[in-house]
Amino acid sequence: MNRHNRDFTELEGYYDEYISTGKVNSNVLDAVGESWKVCRKLGISTRSVQPGLYYYADQIDKIKSIHSVAINYLEKTFEPIFDRYRQYGLNLMLLDANLVVIRSLGGDFYKRKPANIEGYRLGLEDIGTSSMSMAYESLKSFILYGPEMWVRAFHKSYSISEPVMQDEGICYILALTVAGDEHSDLEGAIAHLEEFSSIMSVIKTGLELFLSREWTYNMNNAYLDAAPYPVYCVQEDGEVKYANKLGQKRLADLMGSENAGGVVNLKKQLINYDHTPIKWGFSGKSTVNRAVTWVTPGKTYEDITTVAPMHKAIDGHVKSVVVISMGIGDIRELLTNSAAYTARYGLDSFAAVGTDYADIKLKAIRIAARDSDVLIQGEPGTGKQRMAHGIHQASNRSTGPLVTVHCKDYDPDMLKIELFGGAGEAGITVIGKLELAGEGSIFIDEVDKMPSEAAEHLADYLEKRIPKDETGHHDGPRVIAASDADLKKLVEKGLFSKRLYGLISRNVLILPPLRRRKNDVPYLAEHILREQAECLGIPYKKLSDDAISWMRKYSWPGNTKQLKSMLEQALFRSKGNLITPEDLLVKNGKALEDEAWKTDSGEFLRLWHEADMNVSRMSRLIGVSRVTLYRYLKQYGLKG
Repeated sequence: MNRHNRDFTELEGYYDEYISTGKVNSNVLDAVGESWKVCRKLGISTRSVQPGLYYYADQIDKIKSIHSVAINYLEKTFEPIFDRYRQYGLNLMLLDANLVVIRSLGGDFYKRKPANIEGYRLGLEDIGTSSMSMAYESLKSFILYGPEMWVRAFHKSYSISEPVMQDEGICYILALTVAGDEHSDLEGAIAHLEEFSSIMSVIKTGLELFLSREWTYNMNNAYLDAAPYPVYCVQEDGEVKYANKLGQKRLADLMGSENAGGVVNLKKQLINYDHTPIKWGFSGKSTVNRAVTWVTPGKTYEDITTVAPMHKAIDGHVKSVVVISMGIGDIRELLTNSAAYTARYGLDSFAAVGTDYADIKLKAIRIAARDSDVLIQGEPGTGKQRMAHGIHQASNRSTGPLVTVHCKDYDPDMLKIELFGGAGEAGITVIGKLELAGEGSIFIDEVDKMPSEAAEHLADYLEKRIPKDETGHHDGPRVIAASDADLKKLVEKGLFSKRLYGLISRNVLILPPLRRRKNDVPYLAEHILREQAECLGIPYKKLSDDAISWMRKYSWPGNTKQLKSMLEQALFRSKGNLITPEDLLVKNGKALEDEAWKTDSGEFLRLWHEADMNVSRMSRLIGVSRVTLYRYLKQYGLKG
């Protein structure tokens, strides 16, 4: 707050006028006058200073430790300034957000040595009007001349206070006081007012920037320490300048317990340093997810490593690189504990009242216990993925990961890499899903879309597995394959690998379409509604009798998947606790979604892709003949 020099004698007169009459002179700054009124109301003494004791002596060291970053910055910044202006009796205080002095530097403050004022609170309710309380209330810099302060002991001085802000909130108050007594030159200090004000502004800005950088640094460290992989910063000479917690653990293993904690130089520790991505990084080359072997005198490590140039000199010379490196075993352990590779459903999640489906569940339990590969077949939406999760969870491999591969998501070359690993896009090394699955299970969805080359490689892999014991348990993951099509018919037509079919079809589960499970529909719907209500944290809703009656008659071309989608939407669409046919978007006995494709090209395209662009599946899904379907395909510009 910029204010011109004020006449101390005039200000003293305004102060005395208020003390005697209770009226604020119009020449008094409005904010100061309002503060005086508060002081009078609180009954704060004008004769003596009565600071509030906030921290006890045995606590102050702990408090200083908490604020050590700000204190250290202040000490280094203010010491040379104090030496230059010592004759003016400067005192610089750092107050916390509660206006408690946590550090005092320089001269005395109201006859107390710097160390003796630390720990005292100097709020408005403690010492009355001061530049500290004014800066605290206004969140702006404030200069107060002595007679503007409430306690007379301060009237032969002036003070400048600056609020130190972080994240739009106040974290400190910086207060510079200049005392006028026999040991100091008040007139000289007043002549330097603008200079001192500028110095305070610089210290405040510098402290805010320093705290912001320190906060960012600490946050970055927290992020890196939370990362599930080792991270290092390596200098050009090979010295590790930084390592996160996992990196420190790995380096301790590398160095040996007797040398743990010492400086690590990878150029000296790694025999093959010159042939690693770290060395390449200093030539400006980045490496992403590359399989790397680290050779040390006592041990060899296999890692997936990323290296990126980080710090460059003005001439572009790389001075340091960041290294992210994770062992294959660590990756497998991480994935094992990852929700993305954990079975989400058990076999008990299959709801049914009919004996046919009960028999399917019993067969699934027996298959799960045998540990052999399995093929699950059924129309789209019949629950093949859920069944795969249930089999994995019921097996003795349930503690391992369940890794999924959707064959239709990859072109032939990429599917092979996805399964077995190798150099992927942009030369990035991909760990094969078969390897990631470890001793768990791998769910290969829509295996009927697997290209012949990948199918033959998978058949080779399965044939080479060696059983560990008489139970048939083997190395590597168990394969749970799923197919919408009848694989046996595809084999007969030469459209699928006969060898692979023979290996995965020793245990076959065929899931019936929902139209053949009409009695199960109400029970299944209730199960889905309870499951969704619990998952979404909303009240459970029942189906009306009319809704149940319609659901029994409906053909459910999209099977359980369609039923689940319809019920999820109805949960939010229904206004009461009862779901009606209208909530299910049923009109005149027909589901509106059944007819939407006739006029909505987007809806037709969605269903077309859901049927995997297969004419037979699509005609069955929307309930029309193939001839009619071809007419609509032509209408929407699609080829069947």
